[in-house]
Amino acid sequence: MPQTIVLAAVAMCISHAAFCQPGAPIPAFEVASVKLNRSSQRGGIDTEPGKVTVRNVSLKLIVQAAYGVKGYRISGPGWLESEKYDIVAKAASPVGEDDKLMPMLQPLLADRFKLVLHRETRDLPAWMLVPGNKGPTLHASKDDGLLEIKRKGPDSLTARRMSMEQLASYLTTRMDHPVLDMTGIKGLFDITLDWTRDEGLRAPGSEPAEVAGPSLFTALQEQLGLKMEPRKGPVTILVIDHAEKVPTGN
Repeated sequence: MPQTIVLAAVAMCISHAAFCQPGAPIPAFEVASVKLNRSSQRGGIDTEPGKVTVRNVSLKLIVQAAYGVKGYRISGPGWLESEKYDIVAKAASPVGEDDKLMPMLQPLLADRFKLVLHRETRDLPAWMLVPGNKGPTLHASKDDGLLEIKRKGPDSLTARRMSMEQLASYLTTRMDHPVLDMTGIKGLFDITLDWTRDEGLRAPGSEPAEVAGPSLFTALQEQLGLKMEPRKGPVTILVIDHAEKVPTGN
């Protein structure tokens, strides 16, 4: 059964490994079709094991999906958002996890769009995760192992063996700007966090929207003894040095 990726939340990889830690070569798709789309049809990205289907999506959003980043972490020419494309890419064997499948778009973009980019750090608006006014109320994990997250819903987090850096990465996927760990707290923790979603995430410094239950800001303070403060901070971004509007032939 194909899984539809919602474009507004396409960068939901908590580790951001594909973006921040380039390492071993990424496997390429075995076959791929890439073409311009001049229609007005609704865009989207669908995945199924070993296959990615892109319909009428901008190159900027495809880069977001491929590198696991949000739009504010991409700098490039304006046409990256205006030109739309279709892509059907198939791997040689099934790849079930999106965090392994989507980075396979990276060599495809380099091949068909001649995409060249680099990473650089800029001071951008960000949220700083810091201890709350009364200090943190965190529960240290009693066992070792890898991070484990149980997904109960979009406004709930239940995690075991989560570091503060990992919590900041998770919160980044829920915010309009990156969340940076400035707590100074080391170790792994079992975390439960429940909140009511703000309709329309706001920029740092703006007033919170009125919601039925605790906002994410309130929940962090009341349930974990942490808070997010608006400041500028070092954020790693992708800078597009070169890309071609017309992809090479299939």
